[in-house]
Order: sequence, then C-alpha cells, then structure tokens
Amino acid sequence: MINAAPLASPLVRLSNAYLVDPEDGSLTTATASVWIDENSGRIVHIAYDEDDEVAMNSGRRSLASFYAHNGLAEGREHELETCRTVDLDQAILSPGLIDVQINGCFGVDFSDWPSEDVLGRTAEEAYLDGLEKAARDLTCTGVTSFVPTIISQTSKSYENIVPAIETAFKRAQKSILGYHLEGPFISTQKPGCHPQDNLTEAKGGWDTFLEMYGDANLVAVKVDKAGGRSGGDVGAGGENAMVKLITVAPELQGVMGSIRKLKDAGFVVSMGHSTATTSQALEAVNRGASMITHLFNAMPQLHHREPGILGLLGMNQATSSGPGRLSLHTSQMVRSVAASPRRCDPSDEPPFTRSRSGSSSDEVLSSSPSSAMSQQRRTRSTLMNLETDQFGAQTVTRRSDSRKPYWSIIADGVHVHPMAVNLAYQSHPEGCVLITDAVQLMDPALPDGLYPWRSPEHLIEKSGDSITLSGTDTLAGAAVSLDTCVRNMSTFCSIPLSRAIHHATRTPAKALGLKVESTKGAIRVGWDADLCVWDRFTGQVLSTWVGGKEIYNSTSVKA
Repeated sequence: MINAAPLASPLVRLSNAYLVDPEDGSLTTATASVWIDENSGRIVHIAYDEDDEVAMNSGRRSLASFYAHNGLAEGREHELETCRTVDLDQAILSPGLIDVQINGCFGVDFSDWPSEDVLGRTAEEAYLDGLEKAARDLTCTGVTSFVPTIISQTSKSYENIVPAIETAFKRAQKSILGYHLEGPFISTQKPGCHPQDNLTEAKGGWDTFLEMYGDANLVAVKVDKAGGRSGGDVGAGGENAMVKLITVAPELQGVMGSIRKLKDAGFVVSMGHSTATTSQALEAVNRGASMITHLFNAMPQLHHREPGILGLLGMNQATSSGPGRLSLHTSQMVRSVAASPRRCDPSDEPPFTRSRSGSSSDEVLSSSPSSAMSQQRRTRSTLMNLETDQFGAQTVTRRSDSRKPYWSIIADGVHVHPMAVNLAYQSHPEGCVLITDAVQLMDPALPDGLYPWRSPEHLIEKSGDSITLSGTDTLAGAAVSLDTCVRNMSTFCSIPLSRAIHHATRTPAKALGLKVESTKGAIRVGWDADLCVWDRFTGQVLSTWVGGKEIYNSTSVKA
C-alpha cells in the first residue's frame, strides 16, 4: 500500500520489513523501516516499526549494527513522517545482490566488442548500451551491482574494452563496479571455454601484464575514507578505477612474481583455471592473492596428499606458512574466533520448510545470534576500524589481511554438486561468494536450444541452467540467475535464506575491497540505497531498488 505524501519529499520509507543484518546475515526479529533519499541515492534512517524502547524491552535485537546514528541532516526530521511510504508487508529487505563474475546476460556478451552497428552508433556506444541494458535487466534477478567479466582476450581487445568503462562511469552507471579480467594468464590445461589461442604466460613478468592490459589500465586510484578518488601511478597502491578483479594461474611463468604488483595496482587477485600445487597456492596467498575463482571448476580434483588450491579452505595459522611449522593442540593455544570457520546457529533452520498457514513470523525467521556468534563479532571488530562521517556513512579499514581467501562458487547444481557446495561451505563459510558465471544466454524467457557464440560457426547449447560447448560436455558458463543461486545455497547448505543472501551481498562487497565494502552490500545509514525485497516464504524477488529508486517490481517493470 502506498500513501500519498502531504508534502513533497525526496525521502521514501520502506516499512514493515525484516532486515538482513550486515554482520552475520541473520534477520531482525521485528519489522523495521528504512528511509532512502531518491536524490542522493543513500539510506538516511533506520528504525523499528514499533517504538525502540518497547522493542528492546521485549527482547528485540538492537539495530546498532545497521547505523552509527540516525544520519539525518539537521532540519530533516519532519520528513520522516511526511514522506511517501511503501508497505513491504513483512517481506525480507536486503541489500541488492552483487555478482562478481558474470560474462553476459539477456543477449549481451561483455567480451564482445562490436565491429559495426546498424543503428549508426560507434562501437563504444553500442558496447556501453549493452552494459546498460544488462544492468537494467539484471534487476529482475535482484542484482543491483555487478563486475562484467572479460574472458581471455588479445591486447587489442583489452585496449578497446577496458577504457570503455570510464565512459560508463561518466554516464552515472553506478551498477557497474569495474571489470573482472579472467585470463589470459591461465593454464592451458584448465582452459574451460576460454580461447586456447589467447592463453599465455607472463614470461616478462610485470612487463607482460603491462603489455597485455595496457599501462593506462593498470593505474591505481587512491580511495579515501569518504569514497573519493584521486589519480595515481602504475602500481602506486589504492584501488583500480576500471578493473576490480583479475583471475590468474599462479604456477605460470612470471605470474607468481607479479602478484604483489597486481595487488598494488589495485586488483583483487584471484586464483583460477589453474593446476597450482598446494605450496604454490599458499605462496600466492602470502604474496597477496585473496580469492579463488569458481571453486572446484577448472582446477584439479581434491587429493588428500596434494589438495592444491582447494586445500586453501583448510588453511589455519600454522599451515598458512607451509608444512613443518609446529602446531599445538587446540587446548594449548588461544584460538582466534575471527580466523576460524563460523558455525551456523543450531537454532537456524532452512527456509521453505514450513507452510505459510499457522506459522508465526518468529517461526519462519532465523533466531538471534548465539553467544559464540556475538563473541565472534566482537573479535572481528578488533581486526578492523569502523568510522562514521558527518552523514552517518560508515567506512571500514582493515587492520590485517591475514586470512583464508574468499572463494566464489556457482551454486546452480550443475557446475558443482550440492554436497560439494556444502562441504566447501562448512570448511570456510565466511569466505563464500555466490556467483553466476552467466553468459549472454542467461535469460529466463529464452528457450533451450543451440545458439551462436561470437561467430556463426561456434555454437553453445542451452539446457535449463546449463550451457555447454555444442557436441561436448564442456561447461561454457551458466544460464542461472543469482537469486536462484541464493535459493539453491539455502537448500544445499541448510541455512536460512537471509544468510544465503548475505553471501551474495556483504561477502562479495568485502572481497572487492574498501571502495565497495564501505558503500554497498549492507543496509547501513549513509550507504547506497541499493535494495532487494524478497518473499520470505518462497524466496522470490519482489522488487529491486537502485540508487533509491524502484527499478523492478514483480508486477510491473519501472524504467
């Protein structure tokens, strides 16, 4: 129900919703309201729908993790009562989903640079229009931010594609966070569907990366606590403006020695399409690699004597320095809760297991965090600084980057068996990043069949959520949407829907670095008003808000 506002105001109140906690992915145990500003595109206030004092006296959880203070500029308090209100009818309200690996969708291929255009557009204009179409269409799946993934290309292709994103930024396209360059420095033994002819080693070390991607594309940009950017030099530190993530095989010649420079150039370095040994994978982590690309896929199977990259999920403080270091029994040392895999609350149950009838809201929602979880949160706070600016926006500064790597996974039930997904999740839940690895055929309205892939003579076959190279069983990306992966993750790992959402919002934001981590992936005052509304019984996306404006609604799409 929408009530007409008596006074014009850019604020919109999203009321009567259960919020996903930014710390652990649990739900508030009472409904709350979130006020967003359509002009600034930011969250300005959060409060329980019932009186805060009544809520706390009745055992409701504090909303302290959502904001430092109300964040309202002086004189705006009256707008809280006079603004337009959208009643969410006790749905789940979460941050918008973030997909850090998506090759294309809805007919758009991010690695395809147009050669000509029948509409008279330049190649860059046609390419950017495709990016914007993808950003718009993805909102029906709950995605509000994404990292377009470019598979292994030639240096000429990178010269065209990578700088184009700066124009997208100038068009105020805030959904695009920067590129994911997957290759070409990946193993020829684990190419997946990457063009074999484009794969290469970095024989010249760092110079080879400069030659392949282009000097200008490796310029780091300093990011201050307010999110501002300033220019830098190649390898100057900070974050890269155009490229967020790069996937490499650390065992290739010249790659290992370049990882630190890649990190300093602003890349999040991920390991993938690789045959790296355990020692090589550990060395890559020690040099700055902080992520694993689509776990289990395009890497050797787990072997108990040589686990390889997969073995990184079993890292601890002793093994991170390699074999041979003395490891005390757990009873003989102080264990760091923040460095240990987090267990799900015993009282948490997966969604979709109870019928709508006869269920109270408390029966459907996950319970409050256990004391162990609360202790973990307190410990984690000692490893990072949380600061609040004059607008109430919180920024995060890490005190230590000594941790297990994040790991992305395609939870479509095709790329990885559900039991393997759960095995990985139980090993390192805090590092889980849900991705789609979707290609241009990811479109719920597209029928199964054979489709051309970059040229008429190359075909790929769509069958449900599966995409394979025609005539083979080689997976060529996916046709699954990220909201489907969220629902699958909840089922595969027997975790609440809200916690699965957490692994497609907060965890990817943290994996991408300070700029994204401090503005997206959480419902916090002062942060971007990129939001997703979910039916808490079915897990379906009901509506999506980007920059404070409703872009998608399950009953009608709003441009």
